Amino acid sequence: MKPCLLLAWSAALLALLAAGCGQSDSGRPGREAPIAGRRSDPPASLKAEWKAGSRYLMHLQSQQSATLNFGPRPAAQETDISQQYALLVTNGPDGSRGIELEIQALAVEMNMGEQNVYRFDSLNKVTPHQGPGVEMLQRVIGGRIWFQLAADNTISKVEGIEQLVEQAQGDAGAGAPDQRRGWMGGVLQRIYNADYFKQMVDLRGLPPTPVRIGDTWRWERDIDVGLVGRILVVATNTFRGWQEKNGRKCARIDSQGVLGMKTGKAEGLLGFMGLKVENGRLAGKTWFDPAAGLPVETVMEQSCVIAGSAPAGARRGNPASNAPPRQISAPWRQTVTLTIEDVQPGAAPPPPR
Repeated sequence: MKPCLLLAWSAALLALLAAGCGQSDSGRPGREAPIAGRRSDPPASLKAEWKAGSRYLMHLQSQQSATLNFGPRPAAQETDISQQYALLVTNGPDGSRGIELEIQALAVEMNMGEQNVYRFDSLNKVTPHQGPGVEMLQRVIGGRIWFQLAADNTISKVEGIEQLVEQAQGDAGAGAPDQRRGWMGGVLQRIYNADYFKQMVDLRGLPPTPVRIGDTWRWERDIDVGLVGRILVVATNTFRGWQEKNGRKCARIDSQGVLGMKTGKAEGLLGFMGLKVENGRLAGKTWFDPAAGLPVETVMEQSCVIAGSAPAGARRGNPASNAPPRQISAPWRQTVTLTIEDVQPGAAPPPPR
């Protein structure tokens, strides 16, 4: 249940376009197993736990579509983002957990109409990469982040983000022929903040007490999406019943909610555009395996309109232009699928650098 995880990447690529940038099948629809159970069944305890001594292989997939209305004519944008990462869990004092996250693979592809404008795939050594800052994305692979979680799954510490950003940036912007490389360095610095990575290990979206089929509970998060500002997410979760998923008997949880900007306007790197997130909606499904203590898969549908205006000279690097601002309106949809692909025994991770 991580509804805003990829909004940061969507905003980042939208920013690059506005500035002048001229593996898993789980997200595909298919026949589901029947949902079993009755309201009269005994209540179920849906308690989440990262199990110490385990290494979880995770796959995060996003398919995004938007209609961009800030040019001479509307343009259809399609973006696919795929990320593979591993989580290695160790014991800590008083029931706490330590988690090391390693980024193993990343792929980003964007098409505007029939034209490919951005392409990066860390696992593809044949097809050339294309777009500003792709070399920075390559340096992200192998990066590590460390977390400390209390016994109640509250995240008390995150380390390694500054080192990861420095590793990715390298000498970006120093004499670079394409000034957008320097822009991309700033983009990565905004995307890779603590809230972005916390969502990858946060298990606090489950009910605090046992629930019966049909019970609901409220889920609310205030998330820093670096390029846009703080996003407030409010959702209602419903325990639908029991359903088989990936060979496991899982509790099926459905989510319905809204998302919007906490301050009402964009902040940070995109603040000059005066962006707003309007009519934000989300709907999702989660399959939680009580035996594993984790959701084995989450599929989240999101939609909104990213709207605002930018100085007319921003595209040409002329902020002093007297021309009226360019209006931006981008109806946007996204499907995010997060899957646990495998669980392995793990060795102790190296200490934080």
